[in-house]
Amino acid sequence: MPRSPVRGRARGHARTGTAVSALAAKIRNVQLATPVKEVPPGAWIYELSWDGYRILAHKSGTDVCLRGRRGNDWTGEFSVVADAVANLSTKECVIDGEICAIGSNGVPSFQLLQKSGGKDANLLFVVFDLLWVDGKDLRSKRLEERRARLESIVADAGPDSLVRMSTAVEGDPKQILATACEAGIEGIIAKQKRSLYTGGRDRTWLKVKCTLRQVAPPTPISPPNHPSRKSVSKAAKPTKTEHRLLVGGVSISHPDRVLDPAGITKLDLARYYERVGEEMLPHVKERPLTLMLWDPSARERGGKFMRHAHAWGPDVLRRVHIQEKTKVGEYLVVDNADGLIALAQMDVLEIHTWNSLAEDVEHPNRVVFDLDPAPDVPWARVVECAHYLRERLVALQLAAWPKTTGGKGVHVVVPLEPRADWAQCLEFTRAFADVMQTERPEDFVTTLSKAKRSGKILVDYLRNNRTNTTIAAFSIRARRHAPVSVPISWDELDASLKSDFFTLHNIGERIDKRGRDPWAGYFTRRQRLPRAAR
Repeated sequence: MPRSPVRGRARGHARTGTAVSALAAKIRNVQLATPVKEVPPGAWIYELSWDGYRILAHKSGTDVCLRGRRGNDWTGEFSVVADAVANLSTKECVIDGEICAIGSNGVPSFQLLQKSGGKDANLLFVVFDLLWVDGKDLRSKRLEERRARLESIVADAGPDSLVRMSTAVEGDPKQILATACEAGIEGIIAKQKRSLYTGGRDRTWLKVKCTLRQVAPPTPISPPNHPSRKSVSKAAKPTKTEHRLLVGGVSISHPDRVLDPAGITKLDLARYYERVGEEMLPHVKERPLTLMLWDPSARERGGKFMRHAHAWGPDVLRRVHIQEKTKVGEYLVVDNADGLIALAQMDVLEIHTWNSLAEDVEHPNRVVFDLDPAPDVPWARVVECAHYLRERLVALQLAAWPKTTGGKGVHVVVPLEPRADWAQCLEFTRAFADVMQTERPEDFVTTLSKAKRSGKILVDYLRNNRTNTTIAAFSIRARRHAPVSVPISWDELDASLKSDFFTLHNIGERIDKRGRDPWAGYFTRRQRLPRAAR
């Protein structure tokens, strides 16, 4: 018999009370698996590596809180899962598991989970560990004991519950891994039977990933019979074979998908970010992002912009909350090379970054001058004007570095100690742009009006407004041939090097042959806006 919804609870509005908040504060660190190439001999059990969101579910009475591995609160986004946890027979518990979306072929689909935003998807909460139950801390108990108690709780919930037990098997790990890879699963998790739950990363939990695999539809996972969901009989329909590849540590689905108008495949993009990750990370790391996603219905524009993260993004991407004018916005942040590859998995064509870091979002650590020429301005003139702008900055004792935009202009970037606020940075760049226009009105303009920009170069200082962003160094552009925004030296900035010269296809050669870093000294430069300028 399916369990009735909790009395007094409106569907999709799980409450988070004081008691469950205290429980969530007490138990918040998840056990992490150490990546290995193969599992050593020993007393292990093996589970599938589920493709979803890692969640600690905290329950106290009828109140539930769902927290991600980094402490993000997912209760609102996955309220149907919270309701299912609330209906479990225990008065109090903390359960570790993965929220997954089951595709029409019965296979967990991370892409479907991303696009669903927690809604209109066949969600399951696949659980594999029990940390706390009815006032008892089980983390010091053996895994075998914890799983046995969890299995009884899940069994009581009935077959129609969204809470499902992750199957654990024993045997030859190579054979188990091969079976998982053939089925299109990311890999397997090996756990020592006697392991404790330490809430960190150790070698009692190991993760072995598939490297290259072809996904053949396995035995479908049946979604629960829920009145608001589509009939599960559709899971039995034949589906196309889907190819997936592992790039870095990220599983790439639909690698052959062509991302227009760049004309590259999703796999091309993922491998590109794997290739340039070391060079790109210093320019992107820890900055809130605005992203342009590939959109087949917007080929002329290249895609659609996404500022807020909502439920999007693999777990390798960090989420930060930033106060906006009327609400708190959630933004994605990249912390490592796999984060860049994960953006490719999300069909992200362009990566745009804030001028500040997430840890001190109100104090920019750079200002950017975007020199955007009118169509009738020759490139040689853009180059000369960029060098002139640099000279005027040097007169203020401000060092600056150039980069191509991948379009038709140049970015001049000024690193700063994060002391001035957004208003001060915007006022400085506005005043500086006005000086450029006053000194050389035949070359520079500060108005966005296209009618007044003919034959001139716009000094776009609005890149320095709060929440406005700039194309990231090494990001591709949503344009034909996939041009790339690339840091260059002032010596390189001449009439022979067009702003769209570097592309995804030739940037590797530059990285391989490049000697001295063209932005040497940028990340160690300590400078502030001059007092007189402010």
